Amino acid sequence: MIMYVADNPEVQSKLHKELDALGNDISGLRHCRHKLPYSEAVQREVLRMRPVAPVAVGHQALCDTKLGACDIPKGTVIYANIMAIHHDPKNWESPEIFKPERFINNDGSLKEVDNKIWIPFSSGKRKCVGESVARANIMMISALFFSRFEVSFPHGQKPDFEPAMAEFACVPKPQKIVVKKRK
Repeated sequence: MIMYVADNPEVQSKLHKELDALGNDISGLRHCRHKLPYSEAVQREVLRMRPVAPVAVGHQALCDTKLGACDIPKGTVIYANIMAIHHDPKNWESPEIFKPERFINNDGSLKEVDNKIWIPFSSGKRKCVGESVARANIMMISALFFSRFEVSFPHGQKPDFEPAMAEFACVPKPQKIVVKKRK
Protein backbone atom coordinates (compact mmCIF):
# COMPACT_ATOMS: atom_id res chain seq x y z
CA MET A 1 0.00 0.00 0.00
CA ILE A 2 2.83 2.37 0.87
CA MET A 3 4.41 1.83 -2.56
CA TYR A 4 1.19 2.50 -4.47
CA VAL A 5 0.39 5.59 -2.40
CA ALA A 6 3.96 6.89 -2.76
CA ASP A 7 3.70 6.49 -6.54
CA ASN A 8 0.30 8.25 -6.72
CA PRO A 9 0.45 11.66 -4.98
CA GLU A 10 -3.17 12.44 -5.91
CA VAL A 11 -4.29 9.28 -4.09
CA GLN A 12 -2.21 10.29 -1.08
CA SER A 13 -3.79 13.77 -1.07
CA LYS A 14 -7.28 12.27 -1.09
CA LEU A 15 -6.36 9.87 1.71
CA HIS A 16 -4.96 12.70 3.82
CA LYS A 17 -8.02 14.86 3.21
CA GLU A 18 -10.39 12.05 4.23
CA LEU A 19 -8.36 11.18 7.34
CA ASP A 20 -7.99 14.84 8.32
CA ALA A 21 -11.80 15.17 8.25
CA LEU A 22 -11.92 12.76 11.23
CA GLY A 23 -10.11 15.37 13.30
CA ASN A 24 -8.58 14.03 16.48
CA ASP A 25 -11.04 11.12 16.61
CA ILE A 26 -8.51 8.73 15.09
CA SER A 27 -8.62 6.68 18.31
CA GLY A 28 -12.23 5.76 17.50
CA LEU A 29 -11.25 4.52 14.04
CA ARG A 30 -12.95 1.14 14.52
CA HIS A 31 -16.25 2.99 14.64
CA CYS A 32 -15.39 5.38 11.80
CA ARG A 33 -14.82 2.96 8.91
CA HIS A 34 -18.06 4.08 7.28
CA LYS A 35 -16.56 7.59 7.19
CA LEU A 36 -13.55 6.37 5.18
CA PRO A 37 -14.86 5.20 1.79
CA TYR A 38 -11.78 6.40 -0.09
CA SER A 39 -9.44 4.63 2.34
CA GLU A 40 -11.50 1.46 1.83
CA ALA A 41 -11.29 1.91 -1.96
CA VAL A 42 -7.49 2.25 -1.72
CA GLN A 43 -7.32 -0.94 0.34
CA ARG A 44 -9.50 -2.79 -2.18
CA GLU A 45 -7.40 -1.58 -5.10
CA VAL A 46 -4.14 -2.60 -3.41
CA LEU A 47 -5.58 -6.06 -2.73
CA ARG A 48 -6.73 -6.25 -6.35
CA MET A 49 -3.37 -5.20 -7.77
CA ARG A 50 -1.26 -7.38 -5.49
CA PRO A 51 -3.18 -9.99 -3.53
CA VAL A 52 -1.13 -11.54 -0.75
CA ALA A 53 -1.59 -14.97 -2.31
CA PRO A 54 -1.79 -14.73 -6.12
CA VAL A 55 -3.12 -18.30 -6.32
CA ALA A 56 -5.85 -19.75 -4.11
CA VAL A 57 -5.51 -22.94 -2.11
CA GLY A 58 -5.97 -26.02 -4.28
CA HIS A 59 -9.26 -27.88 -4.46
CA GLN A 60 -9.79 -31.38 -5.78
CA ALA A 61 -12.46 -32.20 -8.36
CA LEU A 62 -14.85 -34.66 -6.71
CA CYS A 63 -16.10 -36.02 -10.01
CA ASP A 64 -15.36 -35.74 -13.72
CA THR A 65 -16.25 -32.16 -14.61
CA LYS A 66 -16.42 -29.98 -17.67
CA LEU A 67 -15.45 -26.31 -17.28
CA GLY A 68 -16.00 -24.43 -20.51
CA ALA A 69 -14.18 -26.47 -23.15
CA CYS A 70 -11.94 -28.21 -20.58
CA ASP A 71 -12.48 -31.70 -19.24
CA ILE A 72 -11.37 -31.98 -15.63
CA PRO A 73 -10.98 -35.58 -14.44
CA LYS A 74 -12.01 -36.60 -10.94
CA GLY A 75 -9.12 -36.11 -8.49
CA THR A 76 -7.52 -33.21 -10.39
CA VAL A 77 -6.25 -30.46 -8.09
CA ILE A 78 -7.44 -27.06 -9.29
CA TYR A 79 -5.99 -23.68 -8.25
CA ALA A 80 -7.81 -20.40 -8.87
CA ASN A 81 -5.40 -17.84 -10.34
CA ILE A 82 -6.43 -14.78 -8.30
CA MET A 83 -3.82 -12.56 -9.94
CA ALA A 84 -5.16 -13.38 -13.42
CA ILE A 85 -8.77 -12.75 -12.36
CA HIS A 86 -7.78 -9.42 -10.80
CA HIS A 87 -5.93 -8.34 -13.96
CA ASP A 88 -8.34 -9.64 -16.61
CA PRO A 89 -9.45 -6.78 -18.92
CA LYS A 90 -12.82 -8.55 -19.26
CA ASN A 91 -13.35 -7.88 -15.54
CA TRP A 92 -11.55 -4.57 -15.05
CA GLU A 93 -11.07 -1.47 -17.18
CA SER A 94 -7.32 -0.74 -17.47
CA PRO A 95 -6.44 -3.47 -14.95
CA GLU A 96 -2.73 -2.57 -14.73
CA ILE A 97 -3.48 0.99 -13.62
CA PHE A 98 -3.78 1.70 -9.88
CA LYS A 99 -7.17 3.38 -9.64
CA PRO A 100 -9.03 3.27 -6.29
CA GLU A 101 -11.87 5.25 -7.89
CA ARG A 102 -13.03 2.04 -9.61
CA PHE A 103 -14.52 1.11 -6.20
CA ILE A 104 -16.26 4.48 -5.64
CA ASN A 105 -19.71 5.56 -6.89
CA ASN A 106 -20.24 9.03 -8.35
CA ASP A 107 -21.70 10.19 -5.02
CA GLY A 108 -18.50 9.18 -3.17
CA SER A 109 -19.95 6.05 -1.58
CA LEU A 110 -18.40 2.61 -1.96
CA LYS A 111 -19.55 0.39 -4.80
CA GLU A 112 -20.72 -3.11 -4.07
CA VAL A 113 -17.88 -5.55 -4.69
CA ASP A 114 -18.45 -8.27 -7.27
CA ASN A 115 -17.25 -11.32 -5.34
CA LYS A 116 -16.76 -13.26 -8.56
CA ILE A 117 -13.98 -10.97 -9.80
CA TRP A 118 -12.58 -9.41 -6.58
CA ILE A 119 -11.33 -12.34 -4.51
CA PRO A 120 -8.13 -11.41 -2.66
CA PHE A 121 -9.05 -13.82 0.14
CA SER A 122 -10.37 -16.49 -2.25
CA SER A 123 -14.10 -17.23 -2.36
CA GLY A 124 -16.82 -19.62 -1.42
CA LYS A 125 -17.06 -21.82 1.64
CA ARG A 126 -13.30 -22.17 1.91
CA LYS A 127 -12.27 -18.54 1.64
CA CYS A 128 -9.87 -17.16 4.25
CA VAL A 129 -11.59 -17.18 7.63
CA GLY A 130 -9.40 -14.28 8.75
CA GLU A 131 -10.55 -11.87 6.03
CA SER A 132 -12.59 -9.58 8.27
CA VAL A 133 -9.83 -9.36 10.89
CA ALA A 134 -7.16 -8.82 8.21
CA ARG A 135 -9.14 -6.08 6.44
CA ALA A 136 -9.96 -4.31 9.72
CA ASN A 137 -6.30 -4.40 10.74
CA ILE A 138 -5.12 -3.18 7.33
CA MET A 139 -7.59 -0.29 7.57
CA MET A 140 -6.61 0.60 11.14
CA ILE A 141 -2.85 0.45 10.53
CA SER A 142 -2.97 2.29 7.20
CA ALA A 143 -5.27 5.01 8.56
CA LEU A 144 -3.04 5.57 11.58
CA PHE A 145 0.06 5.59 9.38
CA PHE A 146 -1.26 7.92 6.67
CA SER A 147 -2.84 10.29 9.19
CA ARG A 148 0.67 10.91 10.55
CA PHE A 149 2.99 10.45 7.58
CA GLU A 150 3.41 11.16 3.89
CA VAL A 151 5.40 8.89 1.62
CA SER A 152 7.32 9.27 -1.63
CA PHE A 153 10.11 7.70 -3.59
CA PRO A 154 13.52 9.39 -3.59
CA HIS A 155 13.91 11.89 -6.42
CA GLY A 156 14.60 10.10 -9.69
CA GLN A 157 13.86 6.62 -8.35
CA LYS A 158 11.24 4.54 -10.11
CA PRO A 159 9.36 1.95 -8.06
CA ASP A 160 9.59 -1.72 -8.94
CA PHE A 161 6.10 -3.16 -8.55
CA GLU A 162 6.99 -6.58 -9.91
CA PRO A 163 6.42 -8.85 -6.92
CA ALA A 164 8.99 -11.21 -5.53
CA MET A 165 7.45 -14.62 -5.07
CA ALA A 166 7.91 -16.39 -1.76
CA GLU A 167 6.30 -19.82 -2.13
CA PHE A 168 2.59 -18.94 -2.42
CA ALA A 169 2.93 -15.32 -1.27
CA CYS A 170 3.32 -12.16 -3.30
CA VAL A 171 5.74 -9.79 -1.54
CA PRO A 172 7.22 -6.47 -2.67
CA LYS A 173 10.89 -6.27 -3.52
CA PRO A 174 12.99 -4.04 -1.23
CA GLN A 175 12.46 -0.37 -2.09
CA LYS A 176 13.76 2.96 -0.85
CA ILE A 177 10.84 5.06 0.43
CA VAL A 178 10.93 8.54 1.93
CA VAL A 179 8.64 8.80 4.97
CA LYS A 180 8.01 12.31 6.34
CA LYS A 181 6.00 13.31 9.37
CA ARG A 182 2.97 15.35 8.32
CA LYS A 183 2.65 18.86 9.67
